[in-house]
Amino acid sequence: MKKRIFALLLAGLLAASMTSCFQGTSDPQDTNPQQTLPETNPETDPDAPIIFTEVDETVYTLSDNVRLLTEMDSVVGAVVIKTKVTEMHRIKYHDTWSVVEYLGQQYYVLSDSVTNADLMGKSFTACADTTMYVTTDGLNIRKYASAKLESLGTLSANETVTVVATGDGWSKIKFTDKAGAEAFGFVKSEYLSATEYVDPNKIDYSASFTACNPYKTMYVTADTLTIRFNAHADSTEMGTLQKDEEVTVVALGTIGESTWAKIRVVVPADKEGDPDSVYLYYVNAKYLSEIKGGVPVTLEGVIEQWASIGFEKLETPVTMYICTDSCWIRNTPEVIAQYIKQGDKEIENPDFNGVGNRVKKDALNVVALSSEWAIFTITDKETNEVGYYFVHRSVLTTNASGEPAPLSLEELLASNSGFTACETEGKKLYATASVNCYVSAKTSDNPAAVLTAGTQVTLAATSELGNWYIVKTADNVYYFVASHLFSETAPQG
Repeated sequence: MKKRIFALLLAGLLAASMTSCFQGTSDPQDTNPQQTLPETNPETDPDAPIIFTEVDETVYTLSDNVRLLTEMDSVVGAVVIKTKVTEMHRIKYHDTWSVVEYLGQQYYVLSDSVTNADLMGKSFTACADTTMYVTTDGLNIRKYASAKLESLGTLSANETVTVVATGDGWSKIKFTDKAGAEAFGFVKSEYLSATEYVDPNKIDYSASFTACNPYKTMYVTADTLTIRFNAHADSTEMGTLQKDEEVTVVALGTIGESTWAKIRVVVPADKEGDPDSVYLYYVNAKYLSEIKGGVPVTLEGVIEQWASIGFEKLETPVTMYICTDSCWIRNTPEVIAQYIKQGDKEIENPDFNGVGNRVKKDALNVVALSSEWAIFTITDKETNEVGYYFVHRSVLTTNASGEPAPLSLEELLASNSGFTACETEGKKLYATASVNCYVSAKTSDNPAAVLTAGTQVTLAATSELGNWYIVKTADNVYYFVASHLFSETAPQG
């Protein structure tokens, strides 16, 4: 690193030295300027003559004290042009040298010390005075139409200027200088607008977004995806994401013809032991997918990922219900606090895994269970992509009313007409095959449980048509089952 810093310093000193060499003296006929001239020909053969291209154009000097030489390899008789933007006529051009006419004489001049850009705006297209708005802070007003030449001052966003001519990506403007007098200058046209400028970082798009409940886990499909401060292509860049990176989407919104994703970004703390910072930024949702690398997420993959939890896939998904007023659904089977202490304050925990919430009686399509956790699915209505999420079993019930305890037989009969309770409860029945158990007499619901062949139950009620039973299982839960799948005869063996 020290060697690199020294090299940079040395390069700076050499550059400063070269600049001083080109300053010359105040005498325009100085015969001994301290200028190092380039080789006659920068190509491989230094003795070969330079091959010029004939041109016919106006050029301007780009700095003060530009030397015009009568011979390329000698500074004898050099004329020093003290003032930048001095006009002259170029008749021959090469990458290294140009031949120009100045005050009736021909001279050689270094090609990079002059430009054929229209610094004075002489060829610009004049227009009627047009009021335009500045779209950025710190826009330089240049004395000439070149970013290399001096600034007369700066303009702020939404200041107005009067444009009198345009050309070559520049606008010639009329403005009031610091002394209060009318003056003219040049600004880059790309930073002017006919309409009042609105800072894209400050536009409120909140009404255009719908919260994702639960949050979506999505993956970047582009090689590089820009993170922006706001949902606008001109909003400030806050960073980038790489292909296949995982992001947590908390909301989606359509603005104009683009769909944007509001994402949760965790920035690691500067100091070890400090909490990470959590921000909400935006990316173009066109470059996000719920499928990583084109490979769909499967239930088997999720179970394998969390093998330590001991999930078992259910043969048939069952409907279970939330039995608390509100609970978090999570993207990992872990209870991680939403907030943590930092001194006397509580801040959001960057490791928090809650991605949405559910309330009492909400139905979940449960596809796998462990002793403590349930895996359930949510299907995106637009894409039909299936997402897998986790909820703690302590907040689940098979009772559609959302009550932790199963409904009593009386409650079931009161809410399901067409059933008659058995005069004497106690008749034993046996499942003759795998039996789906429901919390109502509707097969359009997902089953709440599944009985295996040979399971003993107690008959509690029958339907008028005889096609449904209400039975009580060994754990004293009542279910609706298809009557033809039971027998009074216990299985043999």
